Amino acid sequence: MEVSVPYAGRKLEFDVPKENLLALAVPRLPRAGNGVKTIGHALANPIDSKRVSQLARPESKVAIAVTDSTRQVPNHTILPSVIRELEESGVKDQNVTIVVATGMHRPSAEEEIRSNVGDEAARRFKVVNHNAEDEAAMTRYGKSQLGTELLVNRVFGDADLKIVTGTITPCSLSGWCGGSKTLMPGVSGRRSIEQNHALFVKNLSGVNRGAMGGIGENNLVRKDMDDCARMAGLDYAVNVSLNEEKQVMQAFAGAPQGVHKAGVQFGKDVMKTSLPERADIVVAGPGYVENEVSLFQSATRAFATVENLVKERGTIILVSSCHKGLYEGTSEEVESFRKWLVDLPKAKEIMELTERKEIPSFEACVLYQFSWMMQRSSVKVITSGVSEDALDEIGIGRYSSANEAIEESLRVYGKEAKIAVVPYASITYVSPIPAWDVASLR
Repeated sequence: MEVSVPYAGRKLEFDVPKENLLALAVPRLPRAGNGVKTIGHALANPIDSKRVSQLARPESKVAIAVTDSTRQVPNHTILPSVIRELEESGVKDQNVTIVVATGMHRPSAEEEIRSNVGDEAARRFKVVNHNAEDEAAMTRYGKSQLGTELLVNRVFGDADLKIVTGTITPCSLSGWCGGSKTLMPGVSGRRSIEQNHALFVKNLSGVNRGAMGGIGENNLVRKDMDDCARMAGLDYAVNVSLNEEKQVMQAFAGAPQGVHKAGVQFGKDVMKTSLPERADIVVAGPGYVENEVSLFQSATRAFATVENLVKERGTIILVSSCHKGLYEGTSEEVESFRKWLVDLPKAKEIMELTERKEIPSFEACVLYQFSWMMQRSSVKVITSGVSEDALDEIGIGRYSSANEAIEESLRVYGKEAKIAVVPYASITYVSPIPAWDVASLR
């Protein structure tokens, strides 16, 4: 049976014997209508909030935090509708600033910013990159209920009206993206991000999981994000849910927590898929080419979904171009990530190192996921972006083609082996197998 997985902006087609194909795990995502109208309708009918045009005043200082280019958020489609709302309130262009919520990522280049926010917003408003390292340019808000020292970009934090954009998708750390996540970590200080992300240790201690993909209930990282948003006075969120073609299926606007709750419920309904049993072999790609930027980005998205689908000692075959290699950061960051992967500690050790602050939690939560999955599964990659030698030194195999990967895997597991294919892991929600016990997180 011929199947396909997105790869480098095209479809990677390959054959799976029909008798071995357990499932093609593709969520039943609805076709999208007019994205501009969908977003406009959400803004005209906000959740638990007044309209932006009613929240703003002519003299208001407005800050809009938009996700950076590593995230699949159609800010260039969202912002014109927000701009129309601001025009209704009489806000002057010089009082509006767009902050690119880079979190711990590199700053966006000028051409990336223009592509991200659109020509009109780039022309009319000041656009600045957030810098998580510059504490002198941040406002301090004290500590959250879970102990995070909250520092927020001052341009954003000191605005009279604070708006964020985002998408609703499963997330390995906070359960689901969207809502307050564009504030924490998007426009927060490194120290704050480290403390928030370190909560993954409490999330996962004593439970049999490597990530929190799709699990929001009793998720301490998410709880802290929401608390940070409340402390900083986040006013409004505009979130969208996208299908595999990056079309807007649904939009949500209004109070950040209400927006996130509604978006997650929608996401669980339309992104859900399941298998009758776990598979011996899972072939998975993140789905969006932006998530193929590196092994770091693509594996974390795929692992969070595949964790609920693959058998113990099964094989995960990741399909990703990894067009910027192991990691998309500076050469020093790439080398640091490589060294950690080469001498990858056991998952339990990573937790202990994190608690002792011997490893930054920003790296630790990802390394934990790698360690957890690699202890329990054989991980292979179909890629042109990372060499066989580079993968070999970190204990990951490399295939030149999907057909080769399938043939070799069937030789290992036998002719009765079951194969699952997950083409769009970034937007696929899998109910944990067995059912997740949320009580274990309390």
